[in-house]
Amino acid sequence: MIGVKSGPCIGAIVLCLSAVLVIAQPGFLSIDCGSTANYTDALTGIDWVTDQGYVTTGINTAPVSKTGGSPDNLTQIWDNRFFPERQKNCYTLPTEIWSTYLIRTTFRLLDKGQIVNDLSFQLFIDSTPWTTISYSPSSGAPSLDTVRVSEAIINSTRSKINVCLVRGHGNPFISALELRKFDPTMYAAKETGLNSGQMLFLELRWNLGMPVGSQVRYPDDPYDRFWPPYLRLGSILCPGTLNSSHPNLVLPQLSGNRVPRKVMQDACVGTESQPNIEFSLSFSATVQIFYGIIYFQEIDDNATATNVRSIRIQVHFNDYEANDFNVTREVNQDSSTSFNLSNSAFSATLSRLPESRLLPLANAAEYYFRNNVSSNSTDANDASALERVKAGFNLPDYPGDPCYPAAWDWVVCDANSQPARVSQVITSEYNTKGVLDPAINDLSQLTSLLLDNNQLSGVIPDLRGLTKLLTVELQNNNLSGAFPEYLLLVPSLMKLDVSNNNLNGALSTCPGAKLNFSCDANPLFDCKQILDSCLGLGGGGASIATVIGGVFGGLFALSLIVVCLVLIMHAKKKRALAREAALSQSQNGIKVKLVARGPYSSNFNGDENTARFTSEQIQKLTNNFEKKIGQGSYGAVYLGELDTGKKIAVKVHDAMSRQGINEFINEVNLLSRVHHRNLVSLLGYCEEMDQQVLVYEYMGNGNLREHLGGNLETKEPLSWKTRLDIAIDSGKGGPYSSNFNGDENTARFTSEQIQKLTNNFEKKIGQGSYGAVYLGELDTGKKIAVKVHDAMSRQGINEFINEVNLLSRVHHRNLVSLLGYCEEMDQQVLVYEYMGNGNLREHLGGNLETKEPLSWKTRLDIAIDSGKGLEYLHKDCHPQIIHRDVKSSNILLDENFVAKVADFGLSKAGPDGGFESGISTVVKGTPGYFDPEYFMTQRLTYKSDVYSFGIVLLEVISGVPPFNSQLPDGSIGTLLEWVKRQLPTNILHIADENINGQYSEDVMIRVIELAVSCIALESVRRPDMEQIVRVLCEVRDADFPVESVPQSPFSVFTPLSSSVSTSLKSTDSSGPAAELVLSSACLDRTNIDASYQVTIPAGLSKLARGDVEGS
Repeated sequence: MIGVKSGPCIGAIVLCLSAVLVIAQPGFLSIDCGSTANYTDALTGIDWVTDQGYVTTGINTAPVSKTGGSPDNLTQIWDNRFFPERQKNCYTLPTEIWSTYLIRTTFRLLDKGQIVNDLSFQLFIDSTPWTTISYSPSSGAPSLDTVRVSEAIINSTRSKINVCLVRGHGNPFISALELRKFDPTMYAAKETGLNSGQMLFLELRWNLGMPVGSQVRYPDDPYDRFWPPYLRLGSILCPGTLNSSHPNLVLPQLSGNRVPRKVMQDACVGTESQPNIEFSLSFSATVQIFYGIIYFQEIDDNATATNVRSIRIQVHFNDYEANDFNVTREVNQDSSTSFNLSNSAFSATLSRLPESRLLPLANAAEYYFRNNVSSNSTDANDASALERVKAGFNLPDYPGDPCYPAAWDWVVCDANSQPARVSQVITSEYNTKGVLDPAINDLSQLTSLLLDNNQLSGVIPDLRGLTKLLTVELQNNNLSGAFPEYLLLVPSLMKLDVSNNNLNGALSTCPGAKLNFSCDANPLFDCKQILDSCLGLGGGGASIATVIGGVFGGLFALSLIVVCLVLIMHAKKKRALAREAALSQSQNGIKVKLVARGPYSSNFNGDENTARFTSEQIQKLTNNFEKKIGQGSYGAVYLGELDTGKKIAVKVHDAMSRQGINEFINEVNLLSRVHHRNLVSLLGYCEEMDQQVLVYEYMGNGNLREHLGGNLETKEPLSWKTRLDIAIDSGKGGPYSSNFNGDENTARFTSEQIQKLTNNFEKKIGQGSYGAVYLGELDTGKKIAVKVHDAMSRQGINEFINEVNLLSRVHHRNLVSLLGYCEEMDQQVLVYEYMGNGNLREHLGGNLETKEPLSWKTRLDIAIDSGKGLEYLHKDCHPQIIHRDVKSSNILLDENFVAKVADFGLSKAGPDGGFESGISTVVKGTPGYFDPEYFMTQRLTYKSDVYSFGIVLLEVISGVPPFNSQLPDGSIGTLLEWVKRQLPTNILHIADENINGQYSEDVMIRVIELAVSCIALESVRRPDMEQIVRVLCEVRDADFPVESVPQSPFSVFTPLSSSVSTSLKSTDSSGPAAELVLSSACLDRTNIDASYQVTIPAGLSKLARGDVEGS
């Protein structure tokens, strides 16, 4: 998204092309997606081809007749290819290895009737995320002329590239797909990252000397880059322009990125009244690595060897040094730079140096953001096996990686493995008529093989390599040959169904007791008799006496066995439940995270020094447990050595020990997160099957007891000074380790202390989904809030541990402070600081209706405070945290109405991939605040909190609860229904009547706009919390200025970003425009994003009047 300093914002990108006749273009591939015939474009001379040979799925839409309009409406955007069936559909483009390519996609929705609900899908290059394409009829009918273009630059490392469309909501589609090969010298600078495993995604490209008019492209640019006039994107302050059309002025041969002459012969220049050139950009998503280039070339006849144009370029970013240089007749792109952005904005200033009489000049500019090329892929052996299995099934082609960016429709992958492994093959009811290829046996991690209800023929191949199978369903096929009896002995197999086939043979082995085995309706395979025999139902010839004796003897023996089994199973069940509970907690990031894979590289609980070892590694490190150096109540201790030569102590659990899984988990969990020079260091652990091993640093002098008269009595006795030093050291470790999570401010209380602090739970001050809240008081007189878990609550031990672990390590003035906890038997209690003014919901029309309504300033302050708390969780916490239950009742207010976010029981550690990335998890939260994208996809992102916060903002503005509320007009409904009814014409009716006269209309409109952007259906369209807080601070300072706080000259509210966007709007002259575009600038509501737009209903913003583009 572009931040505007000044100047108008003109429409969207119009594909204006030069009509020049050319011949076929080497290095070009231009696919008109949905076209039925090849052709040559009359405007550019570019040869366009159909999809055939590049994609095997999808259907063509009937082309729409081009009537009227502009000659810029190209032929290739008048038809589409839709993909109504698969989750992933890929185009395969041929490339040359180690060559640089531009990839461009174009999307134009031909008929709004093609979508009923919101349409969105993701675009990937191989497995690397590119962008999201969205159309939302609920926010205004999509214009038939909306064209969206995205560009990427990639260095191909293979002979093909897959461009994949992955379904989100509705059917993906595409209008055009283009491949342009670049010269090897282009974009080869180190800063591009193209030669170090990164891609470039275009943010914008400018022709700086051309304010309006047609964009420059092929054939003026031999590589067919689009160079639009700078005013189309409206994010540069260009005081004047200079055009060098003098016929005698010869531009030198271009080099580097080969900017076309037609672009370089114009330039943006400063003027005497406005000498500087200002650039300003902002992005909705956090751009980690930003790459920008500004091109300079002297085209002024007044510039001579003695009258040189000297320029300073100053990037306003941290301590970035200014760059001074002279503009010459050669192209200069020394200003190219690449750096990490600490926020989502970028700005730069071009000024002349004091010794120069000529004002600054710039001819062109490009801005990209860099992203790592994803290394995600499927295991090579699995991928090869799947290709053979696919051929055996006679399935249609499935291009792209089997597992990434989404799995083939008949494959399930385990993405926790890298590379990914195939865990399930499912072709049930695919009506396949082929054979089961023996290559299926190479899928060694396969757990489910579901091939039922097809027309498969041939024999069942050898499946002995599939040792992890749980389910095999081959019923209702035409399989023949001998039944593979070894399948009955696969230890892991739980279900095997081969019924209704043509198998033959006889069973000689009984299936395992846990195996659900079906083999009916195989005419040549009579398995019923042997199965009956296995179940003890077959006949026999023994006498009555033998039978009676056998029965009673058997019953007596059986009774003994049953008793033993019950005792054994009871013990095992207790151990299993303990392990399951502990591991369940670990999966939520609370306790032991038993998922690490490498010996020293895997992180445990966020601590890089705690590794998970395998049993084989433990054996190797101890040389097969060669040297025993100690024995304790837990088990034996052995000497070991790491690959680095560092000695270690390896403590192995003894099955006869009274200590077990709980003590093991406790030890790992505590020592992996507390570190002190006087506490022994845990280096790692091993937990496999029933074996638990702890790996410590080696302490060469044994233990204190051994030196005070134990095993080491013959050694020199310890001196008095040494004894004192040992006492001091061990004493220092004690108080440090006694606090939970290593945090000295988080105390552990006993149940007796809790009763005393609350005066036996005398005063109840609240009730939530977790349980009741009671008022308490510490011995210091400080009031506390004590939340006691209700046994009937749906929240439990996981939420309790989550809350304790999170709040004991995050501290911020706008997050409620956890003072301690109690965890005894089945009781879980949380102790917080007391917030004297309850929660925000109570002051907006809930339990505290009789109190004075909150003022507008107080509401803004509360929104800012709570926003800052969430911003801290999303950005500054390590690891970052998604709250997952943001709502007005979870925003608590202290005596001074300072707001603090509370209730972290459902919180999750955030993903590493930035604000747009997510984690798959079960949907939890509160109705009315659910992010609809999270609800539909079960993929949680930081923007899920943003959606919930948007609902809270609407509550703050209106005072109306989000769900089943009595609305201001007397009807019953939801807050969103109320807001939607007001938006077209009555936006200010949303505001609570209790704050009438306390705000300026422009500010209120701006806050409502912000709230609406937060609840955009697609998460990529929402701002992040940092942007939200900064906008709220701006509007608060606008209505309630504070002299000591400097006012920001421009807004940082940036709801969007990506590559290049085009929007050709048409409106009815008698009615309002179909859409307005929400801008990143404070006062500009029509700025065009580079790949997609946030739209708000026409008439919403008074600040946007007059900015709607007509037909």
